[in-house]
Amino acid sequence: MKSRFLIAILIAIFVVSLVREAKAQTDVRVYAVSEKESVAKNEDFDVQLRLDNKGENINAVEISLEFSGDLLTLRGINDGGSIINFWVEKPREVAGEKCFSGITKCGIIKMSGLIPGGFIGEGLLATLSFTARKEGIANLFFNQYTSKALLNRPDAKAASVTYEPLEVKIAGESPSQESNKLILDYFPPEKFTILLDKTKLALDNKWFISFVAQDKGSGIDHYEVREKFLGLFGNWKTAESPYVLAHQSLFSIIEVKAVDKTGLERIEKFVPARMIYLILTFIFGSIFLILALILRKVFKT
Repeated sequence: MKSRFLIAILIAIFVVSLVREAKAQTDVRVYAVSEKESVAKNEDFDVQLRLDNKGENINAVEISLEFSGDLLTLRGINDGGSIINFWVEKPREVAGEKCFSGITKCGIIKMSGLIPGGFIGEGLLATLSFTARKEGIANLFFNQYTSKALLNRPDAKAASVTYEPLEVKIAGESPSQESNKLILDYFPPEKFTILLDKTKLALDNKWFISFVAQDKGSGIDHYEVREKFLGLFGNWKTAESPYVLAHQSLFSIIEVKAVDKTGLERIEKFVPARMIYLILTFIFGSIFLILALILRKVFKT
């Protein structure tokens, strides 16, 4: 009887382990999606690179995308709204590397980044802006040999990933050139969040901030960071996310300025907990000192 009970427990443990292993093998989905299925020659259009982790917790992504360089011209890459808040390699077009997809005159876009704390769900990696150069079928393929997603666990195991390519049809001549229209932007960048963190995986385990702002008008031109030591002084510096803090003591008020392409600005502030404690200590210390002086004067009289 006891042996049967033991066998039943062992079978149950085996089944649970199989279920867990099957869940771990769930394919994470990385795909490209266009705002239009078909575009005209000389027309501008955007392609989003997205990730759906199917419930897995992902904390690192590395992507290599190949596209038809004879049919498409890459105008720009926007990482606004990306789930990646720590770029190891910001999204960029690279040259001089071999393509594995066999695309004629292939262009390559690479990016890699971390998501401290991990991410579960479906979200944007980056937005690519292209111009269709001539008629044909433009292809975008992920290089599965150099692309990967890592699970948010101590051994940083690579997730099983399904990469979905994109095909864009280019036909005819664009009746209008949207790229030649004047961009009118009367609104500053939208509010954004400054994240403070440090990781043993990069930046020598130093404190850094990460930030991403969005601007629906002309787009973000650049960022500037100012660390006001003790809240008193500091200079603006042109910066990119992630930004390693100069004052690792965290006794500074941190400000980030997002500037769009028309010069409009949005400034966000972040006060580290250490700075808050320092301010509170100063306030309560000052109150205690004033009370002590008053009591001393009262008792003297």
